[in-house]
Amino acid sequence: MILKRRIVQWWTQLIPALRRLPADDRGYSAEAVIMTMVLTAIGLTVGSIFSDEIVAAARDIVFHD
Repeated sequence: MILKRRIVQWWTQLIPALRRLPADDRGYSAEAVIMTMVLTAIGLTVGSIFSDEIVAAARDIVFHD
């Protein structure tokens, strides 16, 4: 129940923040830059860990007419 309350509280704070973004023409905030950096780091880490499997799976793809 506590987790659900926290998710609802987070969601109610997120929605107004997202609605303010289009009106904010100051450019990227520090938080947006940091979040982009974190997501990029996660993507690069996952890509580097599973790169061999990803390449092998891509080579096994067969297109049919």
